[in-house]
Amino acid sequence: MQRMKRFASWGAGLAVIASIMTGCLKSNNTPPEPFTNIKIMQMAATAPAIDMFMNGQKFNSSALDFGIAPHGYMPFKINQYDVVYKKSGADSLVAELPKLSYDSAKAYTLLLYSKADGTAGATRISDLPPQNAGDSKAYYRFWHLAPGVGEVEVWFGDKRMESGRNLIDNVNSGAFNSFESIDASDYRIQVKKAGTNEVLAVLENISLARYTGFTIYLKGIEGVTGGNKDLAIGITRNF
Repeated sequence: MQRMKRFASWGAGLAVIASIMTGCLKSNNTPPEPFTNIKIMQMAATAPAIDMFMNGQKFNSSALDFGIAPHGYMPFKINQYDVVYKKSGADSLVAELPKLSYDSAKAYTLLLYSKADGTAGATRISDLPPQNAGDSKAYYRFWHLAPGVGEVEVWFGDKRMESGRNLIDNVNSGAFNSFESIDASDYRIQVKKAGTNEVLAVLENISLARYTGFTIYLKGIEGVTGGNKDLAIGITRNF
């Protein structure tokens, strides 16, 4: 499997409105405003391309297609935000999040995902490094975001790191949003059907460096080939 190619086009694909973003750099005489960091992931393989609204204001200038998962975060003013996802160019509601507070002490991921019945859901996740994180280890977490696929296992090289993982189980159990430590190294990552040797997706030669944290996820739809919705492993950096 090839790595996702959308990271490089993230900045060009979105125009964030000034009233939501922190805005331009201040003069040297003006203290910088505190801000919160937000990562936006559009991982709903069964949903249409969407428009995203925060406090009623449109976030994007072009449709947000499936597969957006940038490495970095975007700075937003500290505020309370409600988030609404609509079918791009239409008024059809796809999913929504209630008004929640966003502060400078945390970073957040806004995740749009597919449910087992094909409808879309949305959740907000706090992205905090472990309190005992040390410079000698790398850190990861895994999300199963591929509808139509049953339980899976995750292998780093010849070591099974995750078993019995189900679709969007991180939405229902916050424990799966925590980062686990692992030796800093280069890895061949495989996702297999649970209890079998059937490999669903592979990510080759991924470098997990010391004191860096990554979200590794299974995306796409089983049986789909020749497009960006085929089963694949994605990875995005969190810290």
